[in-house]
Amino acid sequence: MACWIGEYRLAIDMRAVLPGFSPTLIGWGVFDSDDHVAFSMEAFHDMDTEIPDTDQLTRTLTEFHIKSEERFEELSQDRRPDGMKFGYHVTTHNGKLAQDNPWMRTWEEYFTQNMGRMLEHDEKEGGERPQEMEELQVSLFEKVIPRLLRPMETDGRKVKPLLVHGDL
Repeated sequence: MACWIGEYRLAIDMRAVLPGFSPTLIGWGVFDSDDHVAFSMEAFHDMDTEIPDTDQLTRTLTEFHIKSEERFEELSQDRRPDGMKFGYHVTTHNGKLAQDNPWMRTWEEYFTQNMGRMLEHDEKEGGERPQEMEELQVSLFEKVIPRLLRPMETDGRKVKPLLVHGDL
């Protein structure tokens, strides 16, 4: 159940970046009756019935990303191989999809392997895709991703790693 450990670790790291913006974790575990079913426990938070202030939420999310960029090096320094920048030290999940998060040198490499895994999962769960989709997928990996992401890390430009989240 390493994936649940990953979700727990990620939530702890996110809370270290900006306390109060993500849940306070108490623990996690798996059920004795079925070790494929896991749970996590978080402190109770009485929810408002009002719609949140979108301006404040946006400002807080921006603050999280800025602080995450500042703290990522510190949070990951003993967890990653030298020279590797993008990844995470444990498997996390995007819904049912395991995110293996192997350490990679560039954002393009990391994004490409993650996108490939998502599309493989989509085909496995949804069945064979039309030929047109297969052709578009080839273009995505051979043209679109390199043309969009590679310039971000050439001619002295750098992409700074930070924690990527899906469920604050």
